Amino acid sequence: MKMFIRTRSIRGFTLVELMVALALAGFILLGLSAYFVSSSRSFSETERVSRQIENGRYASSLLAEEIRHAGFYGEVGNVMSLPPTSAIALPGAMPDPCEPAIASVRAALPIAVQGVDSPDALTTKCQAALANYLSGTDVIVIRRASTIPVGPASAGPAAGDGYYTQVAYCETADPMFKVAQTAFNLKAKDCTTDNPVRQLHVYVYYIASCSINCGVGAPSIPTLKRAELSAGGTFTVTPLVEGIENMQFEYGIDTNGDGNPDVYKALPASVTEWSQVVTVSVNLLARNIDKTPGYVDNKTYYLGKDRLGADNIPAATNDSYRRHNYRELVRVQNPSQRSEASFAS
Repeated sequence: MKMFIRTRSIRGFTLVELMVALALAGFILLGLSAYFVSSSRSFSETERVSRQIENGRYASSLLAEEIRHAGFYGEVGNVMSLPPTSAIALPGAMPDPCEPAIASVRAALPIAVQGVDSPDALTTKCQAALANYLSGTDVIVIRRASTIPVGPASAGPAAGDGYYTQVAYCETADPMFKVAQTAFNLKAKDCTTDNPVRQLHVYVYYIASCSINCGVGAPSIPTLKRAELSAGGTFTVTPLVEGIENMQFEYGIDTNGDGNPDVYKALPASVTEWSQVVTVSVNLLARNIDKTPGYVDNKTYYLGKDRLGADNIPAATNDSYRRHNYRELVRVQNPSQRSEASFAS
């Protein structure tokens, strides 16, 4: 007896079904691609904004910390209140911020904070020291001693390492406040122990038009930089924060000697007013390093007051960089506290 097994014919996709499947897959891939591109753009923009915020806050914090320490010169903090035979008098004229000669550096110490207010031109020596300075931005000079001693005279710095300070409570023949490179021989109250030696810092903060790479064809990245007076009377420039596009200052001046600001000026009018600066209003404008496609910055930003008392608001750039401004009021601790103490007594 024979058995017959019926088999069903096997069919594949028809051409129409295949084309529909491919079309559906294409739509799905197109949607995934659009989502991926959108997510990538959002991530990149978030990263740019985060970097801009971080840079702006860091630059503001860095400047604030330096301004607070301005005018610190060691154990005898107020060189203006020393005995008449050894006190450092106010200079007769505004010192050159970039003058490296040790006598000029010492004479400028009563002016703990000094600025160059744009549109004033830099001095010839500052033009040489502040490489790639960005025109239209302010410059601030901070003078102070290091908060950490390098050691007593017996273990002090070697010749040529830079400028250092030392104070004394014993000597009458030697000056009670010394700025030198060698021969640190001032004594403590016991007239035997060598007093500590501290490095003297003269920092000039400014905005440069470029970052680390400043050669021909280098990208234009505005950068906060610091020029530091170093050994041999030269200035060493260090890039600090990229993307800082503008920097403007207002100075709070204590006119009655109570340690509090009585008037704010973008440009103090005299040596005396500069010596009376007890607060500094810091105004920074930070921008993204990279452009944002499709974005146009047509906004204006408030950067304090100018020397005439008008609002300092630069014109809109109408480019594709995102920006944010930062404003912080900082007290110059050492001069203001010394004024308070003198006023109270």
